[in-house]
Amino acid sequence: MVCMDTPARRIAGIVALGSLMTMFDTTVTAIATPALTRALHADLPTVAWVTTAYMLALVAVMPTAAWAVARFGDRRTYLAALGLFLAGSAAAGLAWSVGSLIGFRALQGVGGGLLAPVGMAVTLRSVTDENRGRVMAVFGLPLFVGPVLGPTLGGALVDGVGWRSLFFLNIPIGLAALVLAARYLPPNDRRAASPLDIRGLLTLSPGAVLVVFGLSRLGTDGDPTSPSVLAPAAAGLALIGTFVAHALRTPHPLLDLRLIAHPPLRAALRTLAPFTAAYFGSMLALPVYVQQARGDSATLAGTLTIGQALASAVALQVATRLADRIGTRRVVLVGVSTGLAGFASVGLCAAASAPYPAIAAVSVLIGIGAGSTMMPLIAGSTRGLAPDRVAGASTLINTNSQLFSALGAAILATVMTSTAGGAHHTPGSVGLAYLVPVALAGVALASALRLPSPARKRVTVPS
Repeated sequence: MVCMDTPARRIAGIVALGSLMTMFDTTVTAIATPALTRALHADLPTVAWVTTAYMLALVAVMPTAAWAVARFGDRRTYLAALGLFLAGSAAAGLAWSVGSLIGFRALQGVGGGLLAPVGMAVTLRSVTDENRGRVMAVFGLPLFVGPVLGPTLGGALVDGVGWRSLFFLNIPIGLAALVLAARYLPPNDRRAASPLDIRGLLTLSPGAVLVVFGLSRLGTDGDPTSPSVLAPAAAGLALIGTFVAHALRTPHPLLDLRLIAHPPLRAALRTLAPFTAAYFGSMLALPVYVQQARGDSATLAGTLTIGQALASAVALQVATRLADRIGTRRVVLVGVSTGLAGFASVGLCAAASAPYPAIAAVSVLIGIGAGSTMMPLIAGSTRGLAPDRVAGASTLINTNSQLFSALGAAILATVMTSTAGGAHHTPGSVGLAYLVPVALAGVALASALRLPSPARKRVTVPS
């Protein structure tokens, strides 16, 4: 077995520190919405843009990551993205109105949208193919800890210190990450980058933004035929379709879709898409169930997810190492099956108004499933790729994850709204909504069955 060296562990830890901030900031403002409406004298739809602006900026800038790495080098790009995120955080903490806060959150999103794909590329390039699972065990921790830490820590900060502390918290963490990254990330020579694909930029980035915005409106309106949903989503899909046709013809597209021809990457994306939609979509259901269907506090809702987060973190460490040894397929099949069992169990418990300890216990299955599925797939997807193509693959994976996370959340929110019948959600309506992640995980399981098996080593028997 080949061991991962200390520099690679250090790089993964530094990048994980930056990723933790972006994941924390993805969920943290939702818990602060009531405080923001009061402090900034704004209505709820306007304050919702504090979260939406950040999310849309993430999606808009993410497709440019591979070009930026080729043009400026991954170390320079990562440091610049971290600097932008820090500047946006400081400015958001000093915001004087809801409009200024929305603008500064967009600036945060521009930096955050580059941190994930560039950080992933830096991390994956720091090790050999045989150790990519191990290094992703470190890199992937924020993916599972951040969404839980956001509401839990965010609620305590808003109640005890004030909403500005949500953004000022990033400054010491970000400065530490910036100093460490400048000191330890290896310099990466710039390659002879092709000119920026302007046509691709003008079609893919706004197309992705419009699709995500339309899906977010679907989650709010609950009506897929509403013009506020159909118009942006249809326009976004048309732009993405235009980009696909363009990318397959041009030699240097903004996002190289030809990478999908790499069998491990294609197989991973096919499984990641539905499982990502199931996992991140399901995160909407439990808070609604606790607060609306059963009338309990947001703090309790956050507490119920701690076991799931810890289980995913532990499973991540075990599963990524196992994937390096026995192959991605076996590990992911167990992971997706466990996640599917978790979604079904939580849905049944919710419908039956089961005691909270029982719900917390079965939600651990979701954590084990997620930790055993996503990062092993990502680590395996880039095996065999040339180092100069890893940034493109990382960008493709992260863009895929953002789009399907939004899709899963929108579908689940729509089902929950329609089953509630316009009234408050009931245990039955939330339990029924869990059929969405169950179905999506079922699709992921069917795709996982088609993952390539590890090549068997030939044993030569002496004559």
